[in-house]
Amino acid sequence: MGLIAKVGQRAWRVRLLFALMYGLLIGGGITMIYPFMMMLSNSVTSNADWREFRLIPKYFFDRREQFRKLMVEAEHDQEIPYLFGHGEWYGPEDIQLAQLEPLLRRSRRAVTRIADDWRVFMRTIPVRYWRPYFNWQGQVHYTPFINTPRYQQFLRVRYSNDIVRLNFAHGTYYRTFDDIWMLRDGFWRRLWAVPDTAQWSDWVAWKATLDPVMAYPYPMEIEWWKYVRYLYVSAERFNEQRGTNLASLIDVHLDASRDGTLVPREQALNFVFEKCNAMYYILTADTNAWRSYVWRDYERLPVAQRGGTLDDYLARFPTVTVCPTNTEQYAQWLRYINDKELDPTGAPIYKRTAAEIGIWSPVHAYRDFLRVRYSNDIAAVNAAYGVMYTYGRPYTAFDEITMLPVPELLYYHFITQYGAIMRAFIFGNYITVLNYVALHGRALWNTLVFIVLCIGSTLTVNPMAAYALSRYRLSYANKILLFFLATMAFPAEVGMIPNFLMVRDLGLLNSFGALILPGLASGFGIFLLKGFFDSLPPELYEAALIDGASEWTMFWRITLPLCTPILAVMALGAFAGAYGAFMFAFLVCQDQRMWTLMVFLYQFQQTYGNFMIMASLVITAIPTVVVFVLCQRVILRGIVIPTFK
Repeated sequence: MGLIAKVGQRAWRVRLLFALMYGLLIGGGITMIYPFMMMLSNSVTSNADWREFRLIPKYFFDRREQFRKLMVEAEHDQEIPYLFGHGEWYGPEDIQLAQLEPLLRRSRRAVTRIADDWRVFMRTIPVRYWRPYFNWQGQVHYTPFINTPRYQQFLRVRYSNDIVRLNFAHGTYYRTFDDIWMLRDGFWRRLWAVPDTAQWSDWVAWKATLDPVMAYPYPMEIEWWKYVRYLYVSAERFNEQRGTNLASLIDVHLDASRDGTLVPREQALNFVFEKCNAMYYILTADTNAWRSYVWRDYERLPVAQRGGTLDDYLARFPTVTVCPTNTEQYAQWLRYINDKELDPTGAPIYKRTAAEIGIWSPVHAYRDFLRVRYSNDIAAVNAAYGVMYTYGRPYTAFDEITMLPVPELLYYHFITQYGAIMRAFIFGNYITVLNYVALHGRALWNTLVFIVLCIGSTLTVNPMAAYALSRYRLSYANKILLFFLATMAFPAEVGMIPNFLMVRDLGLLNSFGALILPGLASGFGIFLLKGFFDSLPPELYEAALIDGASEWTMFWRITLPLCTPILAVMALGAFAGAYGAFMFAFLVCQDQRMWTLMVFLYQFQQTYGNFMIMASLVITAIPTVVVFVLCQRVILRGIVIPTFK
C-alpha cells in the first residue's frame, strides 16, 4: 500500500510534489550520466575538435567537419595555412567550414586526374624531399592515421623481426619493434640534411613505399612565408609598409623577392643564406669556383690531414650542383656556400652571390612537369583539373601555378578512403589504447591475477574471522571488533607508508604479496558478517552438532550459503578495489613488470593527449559498468538481507 491514498493522489498539491520528486530524481540521474557521456564523446575526438566539448561531435553529421578533421590530422597547423592558401589561419579553430565548400564541390573525375598525374610527378622527385602526411604528430598530438605502425611493420620485414639486428644496424636500444617511433625530417632547419646512416636510409626507403598521393615534396616557399609573416605579421601591415595591395602574405613569392621588388633585398638574402635549408641549394654558376674552393681548402689543411695528393682530394669532392648525400661532401658543401668574410664594419659578406646560389623549388618542378605532360597547353590543364582550390579560377598561364595541389590530393584521399577514415575517427583512439596495453608490459595479466587473489582472500579471511568471533563468545570479542572498526576512521592514505614499510621489511616489494597482504582483512567486512552470523538461529548449529557435523562443515555447508548475497557484494567491492588500485599498487610495485592496469594507464595518460586519455578512461570503465549492471540483483539482495535479518 502506498504512503498516499489514491484519493489523496488526485490533489494538485500532491501531484506537484510527485512532479518535483521525479524532477529531482531525473535531474540527479542526468548529473550522473552527463560526465560519462561527455567523456565518451571526447574519446572519439582528435586534435581538431577535442576542445569543443560537445555531447555529439559535429563530424558525426557534417561532411565538411569530417574533412577539416582530416586536414588537421594530416599536417602540422603551421603548414596547413600555406598549403591551403589561407594565410589568415593560425590554428584549427580558424578554419571556417564555408571556406572548404569550394573544395568539397570538386568533381571526383578532376581530383582523380590530379592524383594520377601526381603519382607520376612524385616519382621524378628524390625521395629524401618527400614529406608524408600524418607524420608530424607526437604522442601528445596523436592521430589514428599516424604512420608509426606502418613504419614498424616495414622494419619488421626488413630485419626479419629481429630487434637485435635492427639495433645493431641503427645504433639504437629498442626493446621491441613496438617501441620504435617514426623519424622526423627537419626541412625547416637551416643545417639539417638527411643523415648518412642506416637508420635514415631505412626511413627514406620506407617513404619510397608510400602511395605518392600521401606525400608531397616540402617546398622552401613554406619557410619563406613563415619568415615574411614573422617580419610583417599580416598582409595589411605588409601593404602599408611596402605600398602593395596583396590579399595574403602567401602572395609574397620568393622568386619575386630576391631582386628587391617586393621586400628589401637584404631580407631575401638573409633568408637565403641564414634561414633556408641547405638541402635546397643549387649552384647556378660555373664549376671553376667549386674546384678552386676545394683546392684552397686542400692547401689550408696540414699535410698529415690531406689524405693524399691534390687529385685524390678533388676526387673525394667531385663537382656537384645539388646538395650531396655523403656526410663528408655535405660538410664541404656547407662550408663552400657559407664562405664569407667581414667588411670594415664587421658585418659578414658572403662570397657566394644570390646569382650563384639558387633554391630548388618543387613548385617549379611541378609546373615544368605539367608543361611537358600537357604539351605546354594551359587549356588542357584547365580541362583536366578544373578550377583549383588555392587559385579560385582557371589558369591563364603556367606561371600562375605557384602552389602544389595538396588540398585536392587530401580530398582525393578523403573520398576514396571515406569508410576507413570514419572508422578511424570513431574507433582509432580505442584501438590505440588497447594496442598500447596489450603490447607493452604485463598490465592485463597482473590486474587479472590481483583481482582473483583479492576476491579469493576477501571471501575466505573475512568470513572465517567473523565466524570465529560470532560462534565463540569470547570475552574480548567486542574489543577486537572495535579495533577493526577503528581502522575505518582513517583514510586509506594514512596507512600507506606503514604498510609499505611492513611489505619492504618482509621482502615482498614488487610482488603480488605486496598487493594482497595489507588488505587481506577488512574491518567493515568482518563487522558486517559478524552481525549477520549473530542473527542466525542457534538451533541450526545445534542440529548440525547432533548430526555429527564438524565446525568446518557447519561453516562451509550452513553459514556461507546463507550469507551468499553479502559475500557477493563484498566480492564486487574487492573487484572494484583491485581493478581500480593505483596509488598503493604503484608504491609497492614500482617495477614496470608488476604494474597493474591503472598504473600503466597513468603512464599512458602522461604521454598522450586529452582525447586519448578520455578513450583510456572509457575503456577502463567498461568492465566495472558491465559487472555492476549484471550484478544489480545480487547487490540489492546484499543490501536488503542484512537489514531484514
